[in-house]
Amino acid sequence: MITLSSSTKKQREIPYSKSPSLIQQISFVLDPITYLETEVVRLGEVFWAYAPMRAIIAASPEAIRQVFAKGDDTFGIVDNASAKFILGGEGSIGLVSGEEHIRQRQVLGPAFRGEHLKACSELVCQVTRGLLNGKRKIVMEEVAQTVSVASILSLTFGSIEGERYQMIAREFTSQIEIIESPLKALQLFVPLLRFFSGSWGKWQRSRKIFFEEVAAETRERRQAGMSDRGDILSLLIKEGEPDNRIYSQVMTLLYAGRESTAYTLAWILYWVCTMPIVRHKLLAEIDSGEDYMSLPYLDAVIKEALRIYPPAFIFGPRVTKVPFKLLDWELEPGTVVFPCPYLIHHRKEIYPEPKTFRPERFLERQFTPYEYLPFGGGHRTCIAMALALFELKLAIGTILSEYNVELADKRPVRAVRRGAVLGPERYELLVERR
Repeated sequence: MITLSSSTKKQREIPYSKSPSLIQQISFVLDPITYLETEVVRLGEVFWAYAPMRAIIAASPEAIRQVFAKGDDTFGIVDNASAKFILGGEGSIGLVSGEEHIRQRQVLGPAFRGEHLKACSELVCQVTRGLLNGKRKIVMEEVAQTVSVASILSLTFGSIEGERYQMIAREFTSQIEIIESPLKALQLFVPLLRFFSGSWGKWQRSRKIFFEEVAAETRERRQAGMSDRGDILSLLIKEGEPDNRIYSQVMTLLYAGRESTAYTLAWILYWVCTMPIVRHKLLAEIDSGEDYMSLPYLDAVIKEALRIYPPAFIFGPRVTKVPFKLLDWELEPGTVVFPCPYLIHHRKEIYPEPKTFRPERFLERQFTPYEYLPFGGGHRTCIAMALALFELKLAIGTILSEYNVELADKRPVRAVRRGAVLGPERYELLVERR
C-alpha cells in the first residue's frame, strides 16, 4: 500500500479537471479563453490544469500576492524546452533567475528609461504617419506591429535604417507570423507536430537568417570598438555578454516588445471605433493640446484595454524550490504555478461587468498589483512596461489627433490566440485626414 504524505494529501485537494491531459492541452492552445473561463467556473479560483503543462492556475488576488511576494529563493523558472528553442537559447532575461536575473535587469534597465524613451518619440510618430498617410484602408494589426517593431528595433540597435536592420525586422516578423495561428501554435507545445508541418522548416530558415544578421552586427561592432552608443546591443557588448546570450536576448526583447504593444494598440482602435462615448471623450482630451503622457482618460483607455484582453493572459510559470503554502494548500517543491491575469481581470467583484469596455473604472479607483497585472508583478515585472505605455500613448495620440478612423467591417472582433499570447482577429480601418 502507498501512503501519501500529509503535504501530498493537501496538495491533491486543489481541484483539478478530469479531462485527459492531451484534450486539455489542445483546448488551451486552440481556445484559451473558453478553456480558462470554463475551468474557473467548475473548479474555483485555484485549480490544476494542463496549460500547457501540468500546473496550478492562480486566479485569486491573495494567491497572486503570496506568489509575487516571494523571490528566487522560493520560486525558480520552469525549464521550458519550447521557450528556449524559440528564443534561441537559455540566456535571455525571461529564462534566468536569481543573481543572473538581477544582473541582467541592471544591465538592460537604463535602455528603457529617460532619454532613451524620448529618443523614440519622434520615431513612433514618424512611422505611424508614414503608415497612414495616403491610405484609404489599412489592416490595423499590420500598422500596430510595424510601429512596435520599429520602436524596439531602435532601442535594441540604435537605428532602423539600413538593409541589415530591415532584414532583422523582416525575418523576426516572419517567424512570428508562421506560428501565430491557433493551429500552428500547437507546434510550440507539441514538438512531434513540427515533423509534419512545412511551416516549421520555414520558421527554422527564417530564424537562421535572423541570428546570422544579429551575429554580423555584433561582430562588426566589437571589431570597431562600438560599445558606447547607449542602445541595448551596445550595452550587452560592453558587459561582455557571449554571442549566444546576445542573440537570445535580442530575440526576447523584440518578441516581448512587439506583442503587448501591437495587440493592445489594435484593441484600443477597435474599442474607439465601436464606442462613440469613449471616442468623444478621448478626442476631446487629445485635442486639448496637452502632452499625451499626462492625459488621464487616455491612460485609462490603455489600462482598460490591457485589463479586458491582456496579451500575456497567463503569466510566466514559477516552480517552487521549497515547500510553499498557497492559501490553504501546502505545495511541494517542483510544483508549477501560473498567475492568470485574464481571470483576475474578469472577476466581477473587482471589475463589475468585466466584459464591458469602461475606462472610467480606472479613474474611479486604484487597483492593487494583485488585481491588475497586465505586465506581471513582483521582481519579474516586465522590464519593457514603460516603453509599451510610452509607445501606446504616442501612437494613439498621433492617430486620433491627425486622422479620422472607422471600421471597414462592423462585425465584432474576437480575441484569439496569437502564438503564445492573446490578440484580436485581423480587421481593417478606413482612414482619412482630419
